[in-house]
Amino acid sequence: VVWHLGQGLRQALLHAQFHPGAAVVAHGLQFTGRGLLARHVRHQGGQGRHAVGRRGRRGFFCCGQGAGVAQQLAAAVNAAAGEPALIALGMDGFHHPRAVLAALPDCDKQATVAFVDVLATVATPRTFPQLIEAMVQGSPRVIAGVAWALTSSRGYPPNLLLDALNTPGVPKSALLDVINAHRARLSVRELLTAAYGQEGNEKAALFKIVGEVADEAAIPELIGRLQGKDTIGRLHILNILARFNRPEVQRALQAQLGDANKMLRAAALGALAR
Repeated sequence: VVWHLGQGLRQALLHAQFHPGAAVVAHGLQFTGRGLLARHVRHQGGQGRHAVGRRGRRGFFCCGQGAGVAQQLAAAVNAAAGEPALIALGMDGFHHPRAVLAALPDCDKQATVAFVDVLATVATPRTFPQLIEAMVQGSPRVIAGVAWALTSSRGYPPNLLLDALNTPGVPKSALLDVINAHRARLSVRELLTAAYGQEGNEKAALFKIVGEVADEAAIPELIGRLQGKDTIGRLHILNILARFNRPEVQRALQAQLGDANKMLRAAALGALAR
């Protein structure tokens, strides 16, 4: 299968992902899931046909080896993306995201879009830890690319995002943006449990998401949480419950007026006044 790179880079890379043995050939370089094989692409007769002939020794890079090879991958795709170069899909495709992650820092805008699409397709429960590790270890460009891919993908259970908040060194702001994009796939209980495990801005951000997704079905869960010991969490829940004009909510808010904590009493009074 031959693709015009400027028109079908993303389709070519995605095709390579799903077809065992697929490879991407561009500007004399062939990229496979196991690494990179330098080859020479010969154009014949000006008809757009091509043959692939070997040039030099085969040199593979695997699982993070060969940063220079990753730069070659990015450079080849960057260069080809601006002209009617060809991509040929052969045998042996991407089996893990590491090669693409390694190339992201050197990609231009168009190539980044293509690689993000590839990452979105390989975002699965199996590869999810690698993507989170890339957010921990990667440059701001890699973090943004992975977050974009995770936002676009539906190939993994969203509760993994909440678990990832506890990963040391993870950029929580970027991860919270991804969680917000997937909020419709998360239950109020899952979000509340995650919120109680966070502090400061992260806790506030998760409770804000709870407020956006909570409906009347979530009222019993929210009222039950008012009996907890987390004062900040109770303040957030009082603010969320203020949206619902229901008798059980009014009773729960009135019960908080007798709490020993002055902030909670004030929050309950303010919620009742809305």
